Amino acid sequence: MQTVQTREYFIDLIDSLSPLLSIDKQGKVSFCNLSFRQEFPRLQDPIGKDFLDLFNLNQDDWQILHKSLLHARKRSILNKEFHYDNKTYGYSLKPSKNEILFLLRDITDNKKLEKKIKNLYNQLLNLQENERQKIGQDLHDSVGQTILAAKLHFQAGQMEDGLAIIDRASQELREVYTSLFSSHLKELGLIPAVRELLRTLFSDGKAHFINKITSDIPQEIALQIYRIIQESCSNIIKHSEASEVHIELITKDNSIVLSVQDNGVGFQTELVQIHSKGFGLENIRRRVENIDGSIQIHSHPGKGTEIFIQIPFHHSGKLNDE
Repeated sequence: MQTVQTREYFIDLIDSLSPLLSIDKQGKVSFCNLSFRQEFPRLQDPIGKDFLDLFNLNQDDWQILHKSLLHARKRSILNKEFHYDNKTYGYSLKPSKNEILFLLRDITDNKKLEKKIKNLYNQLLNLQENERQKIGQDLHDSVGQTILAAKLHFQAGQMEDGLAIIDRASQELREVYTSLFSSHLKELGLIPAVRELLRTLFSDGKAHFINKITSDIPQEIALQIYRIIQESCSNIIKHSEASEVHIELITKDNSIVLSVQDNGVGFQTELVQIHSKGFGLENIRRRVENIDGSIQIHSHPGKGTEIFIQIPFHHSGKLNDE
């Protein structure tokens, strides 16, 4: 009685494993567990069938499986895969006495995730390369040209003019550095950093900033908000021809709400979608996604543009930015 119970226990145990086949010396299926039958109901009863013809694989997958089966007579073969019925299966082969065990696992979701991670990594590399090119272009167009002008003045003996140009190059270099990293953001906080950014980018009276943030913002979120405002202002300067810019930053209903509005030329949102690189909106969208936010863009030709962003936020205490 105990032997029967033990046998039933092991049968239940094997049936609960991942799909499993046993292959004899002639390459025929000699056993399959319940998980295999449930995973591949269309194969009906595989017992006695030729293992290599069981799944009707494409030529490449069949060749790999064939070679794996030959090698598996002497050693274990791990982490191979094939495609069947719109799914991807990972498999391993393991010699066991006079037979070979064939273990399967559905890895379709894993492969999709790997592909998504690979795409994200490629996007990151592209962003880094674009940022390097932007920095190089900024240095060449501003600091590089200014230093060249100073050199020409020095060669002509115009020392005072040359020194004045060197001072200008130093200021341009500081502006490039500020675009990369705001020391005000680290030292003083988000609100003073935004105010300093607007003073740097716009002439007096052009930019209006309303701050109604009442709680501390985590540093990683503050940095993303600062970059979003910086990118939005850069877009306004490059494309909008606006005479006024209104930026509002508030906390509302456990979220941070950012609004950037201008009275510029605007555009047709259906033509310039949010992923359009020409208007620099792709970087903004990605930054918003990185902090689990949502973004809306409202614009019409001749009527300006508004970017409305909402970011989930849990209050952490009294604001100390000011």
